Amino acid sequence: MVGGRCHRLKDFSIQHNIAFIDTIDACSLKCPTCVRGTGLMRNSSRKIELEDFRKVVDKVKAEGYPRVGLYSWTEPFLNRTLEYYIEVVKDYDLPCEISTTLSLRRISNMEACFRSGLDLMIVSISGMDQGVYQRNHVGGNIDYVFANLEKASSLIRENNLSTKIRLRFFKMEHNQHHIESARSYAEELGVAFELLQDSTDPSTSEYHKYTNDYFVKQSLSSPELIAPEEVGKICPLMFDVVAIDDKSDIYLCDAMPYHPFFRIGNYLDLSEDQLLLKRYSHSFCRVCTYPRREATDSDAHRLVRAIEARTGRVSHAPLDKMGNRVLSIDFATDEGSAVRYLSIDHTPELSVELQSISDLDMLYVPHEPERYYKTGYDAFKLCQKAVGKWPPRRVVDFGIGYGRVSRWFRQEWPSAIVYGVDINTSSLSFVQQSLGVLPIQIDAHLSVKNIPGDIDLIFCGSLLTGLDEWQWDAVIRLVVPALGPSGILVITTHGRAMSQMLRNNISHFGESIDGASLLNTFEKEGFAYAPYAADHPTFGVSLSSPAWVMSKLQQIPELKIISFEEQGWGQDVVVLKRNPWPMAVASGASEPVRAGYSANGKATSITAFGGLDDRIEISIAGTTVRVPAGVDRETLKSVLVALTNSSDH
Repeated sequence: MVGGRCHRLKDFSIQHNIAFIDTIDACSLKCPTCVRGTGLMRNSSRKIELEDFRKVVDKVKAEGYPRVGLYSWTEPFLNRTLEYYIEVVKDYDLPCEISTTLSLRRISNMEACFRSGLDLMIVSISGMDQGVYQRNHVGGNIDYVFANLEKASSLIRENNLSTKIRLRFFKMEHNQHHIESARSYAEELGVAFELLQDSTDPSTSEYHKYTNDYFVKQSLSSPELIAPEEVGKICPLMFDVVAIDDKSDIYLCDAMPYHPFFRIGNYLDLSEDQLLLKRYSHSFCRVCTYPRREATDSDAHRLVRAIEARTGRVSHAPLDKMGNRVLSIDFATDEGSAVRYLSIDHTPELSVELQSISDLDMLYVPHEPERYYKTGYDAFKLCQKAVGKWPPRRVVDFGIGYGRVSRWFRQEWPSAIVYGVDINTSSLSFVQQSLGVLPIQIDAHLSVKNIPGDIDLIFCGSLLTGLDEWQWDAVIRLVVPALGPSGILVITTHGRAMSQMLRNNISHFGESIDGASLLNTFEKEGFAYAPYAADHPTFGVSLSSPAWVMSKLQQIPELKIISFEEQGWGQDVVVLKRNPWPMAVASGASEPVRAGYSANGKATSITAFGGLDDRIEISIAGTTVRVPAGVDRETLKSVLVALTNSSDH
């Protein structure tokens, strides 16, 4: 238990939008970091009948799962007729993959599996010699692994087969000195290499205690905890993944063992709505720490359909002041009554001309525009709250990318001029042509000369999260002078929540980032940065604690700190305001003086605002006067009147 919640068991193999199906009920190893290996899930000789398997795949296809993995808690190659099961998957035109140890003396059907259309074979290892390898892969033989892997690579190459191989190395405390040799070995064979963190120490693993009763007790612990689903979150393992065993039984999720407590029922006997409802109402989810994603309207529709099909009822509350819709769900389950509250952010419809998404946008998940639009709209709502009721006149999206956020600026503030700053020329071209954004090119050293002034809002979303400290300073030097009087700056950062995700999965940012080193520096200094590539040191990943961020911002007298919200946009959100006078000079200064009145029958607009040189500038009809920053209001008023009178002549 960490922080009152129970950690999942398999946080390293989870993939979204996939159906995991075990065709057998056995594994040949006794890994101490696996519930199967400890004996809590006992091996048997069972194997799902091919016709039953076909029915399962038929239902998987009908429910929209885009690919099938023939593994979860078993060794696929112990099924001596595995190739026929692969053929069934391919009959439904679905990608098929397996995950194997290859630690078998002989695999007679390997080539047959490749020829049946297997798309991906993941090979898991934890060492490059027997001594290191067997500490985790107990009962395994690394020589068998090497022989089978080399045979597989040769078969694919010589027969021009389409199967891809990925060598997955589990990085543990005892085997880090083998990582580079494993990477080199993969390169020699011409296979992909994947480095995944497994924080469990095989010598002190407690997986032997993860019995059925253990999880039952955990689900009853910490009654004060609120299920993440009650605050608008959704578990992707519940909505995007199914885990099915050799008896066609479906379980809560792929991260948990096939214990009776997690059994949902027979997959073939339950409708899609019944499966979702049973999983959604499971008591264990309240204490589980698997990262949730924001719920979408599509998720809500699926739940509503499932609940109404169960003769339950759904109460639709009106939209709250933030535009969110709350579903109050009251229904009966096998364990008794249950209530869930799901807060769904309401995302309005984008106008057709603003719906275009670039094929080059790496933030877009194919076939999921709803999620893409919602993330952008959430950022807009943060900015809208920050600027208040008056729409901004001039907006800068610094690090605009392909306009995930700026398209909402353009729609919701149609009279505003929107500028986009980016290093990527193709993205700037796209937002200019597709979204009507004015492009501003910047280089890798953050050099730019044409950022306009008098900006009401500058949004730096997912920008500082990829920059080093010197780049933070450079960004601040660029944006502060560009802000107009009382201009708003919104920045996002990777803080404590992201560091916790990194602890749970040290490879969260991919194999090119040394997650352990990044986390270690962050914990010591409050800030850490690592580039994605040594030859491109200006872009990577940064972590910054709330304390470090505040200490950095306190050094900028021209900015007033308005708010700080951890995970306000998945990332931490900081809202800042251009202070009318530098804080070091007049820390008690309030709003800038604004005046509007009629003189000689003509309407005259007057605005006084602070500058970086401890002065107030007053501009009327092309005439500008500067007065000391500490001037009182009566003196300021007399200056304004005199200046107005002089402008009439």
